[in-house]
Amino acid sequence: MKTICKLQQLLILIPIYFSLSLYISCLVSTPPAAAAAKIENKVVAKKEIIISAAMSLKNAFNKIAVEFERENPDIKVSFNFAASGQLRAQIENGAPVDLFAPASPTDIHSLLENGYLVKETLTPFSKNSLVVVVPINSKLNISRTSGLESIMTKNIIRKIAIGNPATVAAGKYAMEAFKFEKINIDSIKDKIVYAENVRQALYYARQGEVDAALVFATDAKSGTGTQVKIAYAIPTQNYTSVINNIVVIKTSKHLSTAKSFIRFVVGKKASAIFKELGFLEL
Repeated sequence: MKTICKLQQLLILIPIYFSLSLYISCLVSTPPAAAAAKIENKVVAKKEIIISAAMSLKNAFNKIAVEFERENPDIKVSFNFAASGQLRAQIENGAPVDLFAPASPTDIHSLLENGYLVKETLTPFSKNSLVVVVPINSKLNISRTSGLESIMTKNIIRKIAIGNPATVAAGKYAMEAFKFEKINIDSIKDKIVYAENVRQALYYARQGEVDAALVFATDAKSGTGTQVKIAYAIPTQNYTSVINNIVVIKTSKHLSTAKSFIRFVVGKKASAIFKELGFLEL
């Protein structure tokens, strides 16, 4: 009789146990109100634009991107910094890029001729200049009026770093400056150390691996140039004007967003950043 009573009690408790287990399970698996709201409201992914820009624009563009994203929180700006010629080649080979900002108009003209760019979006935004820098503790006798010809041919320097003119805009301008002063490249070829980009040329000077480097003035004045000093500013009439342009790539899937970045680049906030970093006004 006692056994039957215990069995009856057990049968009564079984459904209560399962009901309680189900209730606890529901409590554990049900997300908090905040989590539930997050699930219901889908997170909107940011629109991303990719900009291929010359290495000489790195400091300025990084600062500008911060300001642009602050005003446009739904947009993410990503960069690909390298030598202008390398960036041009990447675009020709189908790199997924929205905007191109080289340091040389030559690379833009090449892409325009071959139909890679949206011509009507081509926008100039700043200018730069060429300087000769030396290590901060250098004792070289280079005056502000020395002239590139005397610097290169009178044994003032043994080694000078410049960007590879085949791909680096600063290197192309350097060759123009040499030609303007009628310097025979063959006569100084043993003095030249070619760099992959203008920042590498600057690095060689910072490390004392060369006596001097021929770079853009903005690179010499930037944070990366704190261990060098400007020894000579090459007259701007000795080479083609260094005008920085930005343009939309024809294959971009974010045309309106890319255009909005261009508008920002020529706006007041960006102009103040360019001026702060030593770029010249157009």
